[in-house]
Formats: sequence, C-alpha cells, structure tokens
Amino acid sequence: MGSNDGQQWEPLHEVDNTAFVARGQRVRCDIDETAAYSHFRLVLHGKANQTSFYLSEWQLIGHSVSATDITADGGTLDSCPSLTDHQGLTSVVLPQSGVVYRAAGNYVLSHYSLTTGADAAPQA
Repeated sequence: MGSNDGQQWEPLHEVDNTAFVARGQRVRCDIDETAAYSHFRLVLHGKANQTSFYLSEWQLIGHSVSATDITADGGTLDSCPSLTDHQGLTSVVLPQSGVVYRAAGNYVLSHYSLTTGADAAPQA
C-alpha cells in the first residue's frame, strides 16, 4: 500500500495463495504504478489460525531523483527495523497490523521483494 500522509492508503499490489517453498527464499513482486508515495505499508494475511510470519528482508525498489533503493534512503520503519538491514539473515515476526516504511522522499514503486526468515517458510 502507498500513502503520502500515513493515514490514507492506496492499494499497490495484492497476491493471493502464495507459498514460500524454502527458507531464505526471495520473492520479487513487480508493480505497475505511476504515482509517487512517501509511506509504504506491507500487510500479510495468513491462512486460518496463522498468527505470524517470519521474514528477514523487505526491499522496496523504485524511482526518485537520486536513489533507486528506497529502503536505503534513510527513512524509518515503524517496527521490525531489521527488515531493511540488507542482511537477509535476521528473522523478525511481523505484527498482524503490518509494517510501514516512511521514506525520506517520494518514490514511484516499481517492485518489492520479500525474503523468508531462517526460522520458517511462511505462507501468505
């Protein structure tokens, strides 16, 4: 989801019935978006009775004047800061409400990737 105020959210991409088949697997999701946003929200809905997801990396890639790796621009992550540490080794449990990244500028998101954590292969 994308937002410029952190309150009003626009859906950017949705995937149903996706399974990560291996630990440490990276999945790239391409987005056809033309609007620029300064806030990005990742919300994962699990299967019945699933209460958490183990991810090690959330990378946002897009276009701006000076950078392409949005998560390297010095913005802030409202929880789970190791999701953007570019290590791909630290596992975090995502809150049910999702995770919001506040970029330092406005970006047009072209794709994002998720890397599963080493603890378990989640299903979204």
